[in-house]
Amino acid sequence: MTIEDQGPAASPVFDRPSAIFDRRVNPKGWNIPDPLTVAAIEVGCGPFATPFQWGENGTTILYPANIGDIVSHVALATPETAGAAVDRAVEAAPEWPDSAVTERIQIINRVADLYECVAYGFFALAARETGKIVADCVAKVRKAPYLLRLYAVHAALAQAMQAAGTWQ
Repeated sequence: MTIEDQGPAASPVFDRPSAIFDRRVNPKGWNIPDPLTVAAIEVGCGPFATPFQWGENGTTILYPANIGDIVSHVALATPETAGAAVDRAVEAAPEWPDSAVTERIQIINRVADLYECVAYGFFALAARETGKIVADCVAKVRKAPYLLRLYAVHAALAQAMQAAGTWQ
């Protein structure tokens, strides 16, 4: 029997997150010790290996382990572009608290879904920008959808508590 025949590794002792946290959609997660997961990550990161570059204009970002490897080009914010971004955020801010909590939860969960859809690119970018191993980058990147989904759950809980009234 091969590793591929066995399927993804699972602990015989610990429950999977989906069995523990039933009130939210759990992040996809990536089980780094599992050889099938590692193989899938390697395949997913493949298209972003050297000579792939993110962006076309701006400051050049080099791979620390090989300064001949251009990772990306980043447009740095100027005081004007930073001010414009803040202005757009301020303009959008009044709509957020006035929107229904259910709508905000859907938006937050959608952002988490989008992070997971492009995670391999994030893994590869983080590894090449920092010179870290991909497993370290997976651990960092997977926190974003986890925290977003956690915030969505807390928004629902806060709404439920508010609906129940104030306890004194």
